[in-house]
Amino acid sequence: MDHAAEHVRDCSSSSPNHQPQSVYRHKHKNITTISPREDFSELATSITSQEDIMAELPETPVHPAQSVGFFHLGATIHHILTRIKSEPSRFPKIQLIYSPSEPLVHQAIVNLPKNGIRLTFDGSEQRLRLIEVLDFELSRLSYKNATTIFKHEDYPSLTGPPFRHIYQKFGPTTQGEFLPEDQGRGKYCISWPGIAFWFPLQAPPNFAQKDWANTISDLSSNACGAAVSMAIFNGETWPDARKNIFTSDMSADFLRAPVTASRKDGVPAEVERAKVYDRGRIELVRRGDTPSFWINLSETNQQDLLTELGPPDSTYKKTSKYTSPHRHHRTSSTATRPSAIDSGSSSNSEADDASAWSDEEDEDPDNAIASGEKKEDLGTWWNYYTHGLDILISTPTRISKRSPTSAESEADESGDDNSIVTPRNHLTVTKVIIHGNVPGSYQFNRHRRLQWTLESYPSPDNNHTGALTSEMKFRDIQGRLREVFKSVYEDEAEEKAQQEPMAINRDWGEGSSMGGSVEFLEGFEGGEKGMSNSVNIGEVLVYGFPGLGFEVLRNGVVGLLQVW
Repeated sequence: MDHAAEHVRDCSSSSPNHQPQSVYRHKHKNITTISPREDFSELATSITSQEDIMAELPETPVHPAQSVGFFHLGATIHHILTRIKSEPSRFPKIQLIYSPSEPLVHQAIVNLPKNGIRLTFDGSEQRLRLIEVLDFELSRLSYKNATTIFKHEDYPSLTGPPFRHIYQKFGPTTQGEFLPEDQGRGKYCISWPGIAFWFPLQAPPNFAQKDWANTISDLSSNACGAAVSMAIFNGETWPDARKNIFTSDMSADFLRAPVTASRKDGVPAEVERAKVYDRGRIELVRRGDTPSFWINLSETNQQDLLTELGPPDSTYKKTSKYTSPHRHHRTSSTATRPSAIDSGSSSNSEADDASAWSDEEDEDPDNAIASGEKKEDLGTWWNYYTHGLDILISTPTRISKRSPTSAESEADESGDDNSIVTPRNHLTVTKVIIHGNVPGSYQFNRHRRLQWTLESYPSPDNNHTGALTSEMKFRDIQGRLREVFKSVYEDEAEEKAQQEPMAINRDWGEGSSMGGSVEFLEGFEGGEKGMSNSVNIGEVLVYGFPGLGFEVLRNGVVGLLQVW
């Protein structure tokens, strides 16, 4: 169907041909599944159910082409879900629908069945593109701060506003479109810039040949039922907007989610994309006319971060146990670490340190002493959830060498180019994790998604000079990087050994808070098969190249990128 209410079908309807894909258990109560949409293959759905108590319906302002309440076109799925989950009495049930095989290609849907609202996000940017109201009785919508779009007491026999009411509120507009179903029945879509409504209609004879004046007469008659849905979108009319609703440019400021304070109040500009270059250089491209912020590993300091990115959302002390994390295996989790992934080794070997990707929690120092374990201060992680970054502050380390195929590498053949630039008594940025926020992944919704590109890695024959992107499957990224770094290894045996991935099993243990335990799979020292009272949500593989580490989900999507 082409109209907004059925462009994305009701995700809560069951289909006998589709069974729930999986059941996840974490800190929210009564997690279940629902059947995927009939028109979208391989969709996985999880439902977060909280106390089934609806607060008194608040008045929700509607702004065409912009927002419904705090659901603002252009907002990230991380922002929206975080806000929704902070009001459990108002939003008692959340349904998340996504494609497990292509989560960055197909749209992600957040359905709020107790509120009659459905939100659709594009897959790559994870920005809100379409807001749908599917049940007018579950929301008290207002227009221009005074006019109520639908008040049940005004129309006690109807479940939505009639055509005449909507036409009077929004004023004259151009002719809409009729979407026939069968035997003359169908739905009529009428739209104004940024907003559209759908009405069930028993079309009279020759309805398609009628002019707009006669069409309005038919829509105002008993042949037309009350509105069944409403959509907020970016565009002049729905027929035009739907052509590129999930691919249009989202860079315009009015499409971005509003912040609580203005730029002049010191709120850092939003980071649009991270461009990663060799030798530990990261360019954070920001929205609007704000210049980029460059992070240079072992040079950029804490004050630079505070000035450009603001204070972190949280911090986490990175520690290393005297006992190898391979030999220490937790079977449950009682606390949640602010950051999903710990640091990687500062060396150029690939996936050479299992602790780089562990979720070990910070332990009480007294407990560590009592157990005979010794910890070393390895720096502090600064967690920027709203920017999609984790940044390690520690003493400077040797930065990775230039990419063998970059133009700068050919121009600079002088000696050691990975020496320590800053004195060791200064604290600097030494590692950066860029999060992909992939639906279905272990770390989903801890950070917003930050898109990235790898800029310094053309193929040796220059047949492929474009940047590698966060939307590419890892097999394509890996193929290019293997060509780029082939000259780094002494022989094929070393190349194979260094590029062997480390396997990690992500799971939510019973009672864990999405922070939980990590199980190293067979082939790694101390690994154990199986964990009681846990639900396996998928194996991830950690791959490494000089200065770069990738956590790859089993669908081939890169879950996060680490730069050191």
